[in-house]
Amino acid sequence: MKNKIVLTVAIAGLVIGGVIAGSAIFAGNQTVSLEDQEAISFSKGQETNPQAPNFQLQTLDGKNVQLADYQGKAVILNFWATWCPPCRKEIPDFIEMTENRDTDKFVILGVTLQSGTTEEIRKFAEQQGMNYPVLTGDNDYLMKITQLYGGVRAIPTTFIIGPEGKVHKKYLGPQTAETLWNDVQAVTS
Repeated sequence: MKNKIVLTVAIAGLVIGGVIAGSAIFAGNQTVSLEDQEAISFSKGQETNPQAPNFQLQTLDGKNVQLADYQGKAVILNFWATWCPPCRKEIPDFIEMTENRDTDKFVILGVTLQSGTTEEIRKFAEQQGMNYPVLTGDNDYLMKITQLYGGVRAIPTTFIIGPEGKVHKKYLGPQTAETLWNDVQAVTS
């Protein structure tokens, strides 16, 4: 009987210790589940301004960020690739916006698709002088994000998300700083 009690206490201690250790290990590496979120749509009969699906990706310096971290600001969510000429065309406009506009109102998030390693993307971003968050992650996770955003079928594709977290506009192709700034002002006023 005494051995059963000791064994039970030992097993309980291992289980509790495993739960605590597991929580500590995974606390810094949480990901946002994409499985429980609905894909947005702009077709007839759908909500005019659907809720933007949340996600978690990494900045080029390894910091985990979620879309939800930027609630309260307009978000210019840009899906792009380093090898895409139209994507490269709009980078100077994004740089200009970040340098010369009220960044208390908005943030540009550049989500890279099929652009190589983080180091290759970092070198590209440095060469271009990109001064806004460039996000990357596992290709499978990135493809799931594009599906949640209605199936990003061409790049660049840009979404204007209001401070309340709703998608207001979707653009295909490169956009100018003026067009995007007008959108930021419209969703933040």
